[in-house]
Amino acid sequence: MVLDGGMDCYSEFEKTAVFKDNAARLAGIVKMPEWSALMKHDVAAMFKSSRAFEQCLADKNLNIMERQRLVMAKRTLWDLLDNIEEISQ
Repeated sequence: MVLDGGMDCYSEFEKTAVFKDNAARLAGIVKMPEWSALMKHDVAAMFKSSRAFEQCLADKNLNIMERQRLVMAKRTLWDLLDNIEEISQ
């Protein structure tokens, strides 16, 4: 998952050998939205801790704004997955 790098990183990724070698196995590409620095930080921290959204949302050690940003990120990602852009072979 790319949390930073802008939209150009997707066209560059599609040119890599890893992508080309595995394109037939991929359902599509999720193009990440531009997020604020705080949202990127919260989502990256969640991934680094190897926890799911629900685990982080239940964590009372996170403040309300961190949890709210994760709610917004989850909603955005689920919407993107529901509308995934299919890869044209």
